[in-house]
Amino acid sequence: MASSQGLVKLLSIDGGGVRGLAALVILEQVMYVANDERQKLGLPRQEPWQMFDIIGGTSTGGLIAIMLGRLRMPLDKCKEAYMNLSQRAFTPKNIVSKTIGGPFVGPKFKVEPLEQAIREILEAAGPILNVDPDEALLYEENGPCKVFVVSHLQNMLGNATIFRSYRNGGRPIEKLETLKIWQACRGTSAATTFFEPLTIGEDVYSDGGLVYNNPVHLVHIEGTEMFPGQETLLLSLGTGIPSDKIFDPNFANIGRQLADLATQTEREADTFFRKDGAQAARSQRYFRFNIPNIGDIALDEAKQLNTIKNAAEKFLNIGEVGLKIQSCAEQLAEGEPRLPETPGSGLSRATDVAPLIGSSLQARFQSLRPQ
Repeated sequence: MASSQGLVKLLSIDGGGVRGLAALVILEQVMYVANDERQKLGLPRQEPWQMFDIIGGTSTGGLIAIMLGRLRMPLDKCKEAYMNLSQRAFTPKNIVSKTIGGPFVGPKFKVEPLEQAIREILEAAGPILNVDPDEALLYEENGPCKVFVVSHLQNMLGNATIFRSYRNGGRPIEKLETLKIWQACRGTSAATTFFEPLTIGEDVYSDGGLVYNNPVHLVHIEGTEMFPGQETLLLSLGTGIPSDKIFDPNFANIGRQLADLATQTEREADTFFRKDGAQAARSQRYFRFNIPNIGDIALDEAKQLNTIKNAAEKFLNIGEVGLKIQSCAEQLAEGEPRLPETPGSGLSRATDVAPLIGSSLQARFQSLRPQ
């Protein structure tokens, strides 16, 4: 059982398709250094679900959040499963056929290989779930690590929907006791134009990337609400910063919109830093890691996984990056995750959060929504 000592430790993971591998490589290094520090303190090594109190992610980051936090997968197994899922979901043989020379209408990829890969991950986590993988709920009473993923209810333009594994105060409890893990995985990863959306009853969900591709604001809010008045450490992992490359004008609409998500995540990171993160960064309580020049890699370019991995490893060899990782890891190493002081809910609109944390954050949310 988690103790009530130490910092509240929060992990935020951006969306980015196959580039999610970059976030995993960075996290792998952070965990390696943190566990090395724990060994020096005479403490046992930990996996992310043991080290972090809350893990939140969008799209590909949401999948990773569920694998690490809800399924409690060891980081090396998560990385392996993630690469396998990327290769299967985005293989050319799964591309939906279209009329030669005609317009491309509908999702690019068949969704069945993605769903099958998700189910196999759930089957491998059988001992943790202790139920039929198809029936396993995202919600987990008193789970050791709290997880949420960001999705988008399609008729609610500009709003995000949060699927939680835990209760959070007075939030709406719609679907809390019925939402399956596989549905949460599909709901957060149904990237616009790539996969058909998830339908639950009359509700249609696609991934939350166009609204909160970088969920750092939401992770910060969840942390302060679940652990009011407590000191937090927030680790935010990006999935690549684009170069100044000019994108092909033939893809000026959807293609450019999706490519711009990589830029949007850094805009969101900058906004968070100016509003909430500057003091935390000065106090060594907020750390953002994002790798330059891989943001141009398309969400579905599974053939670029080795390029992403190599770029991440090169990034980790930069001296300044190593110093930041050391500072972050030293604090993560101390103590155990905390228990929240108040219970909460399972699914809510992101806009429901704003009134409880002040009008300034509400205005900031509005400014981040697509116009």
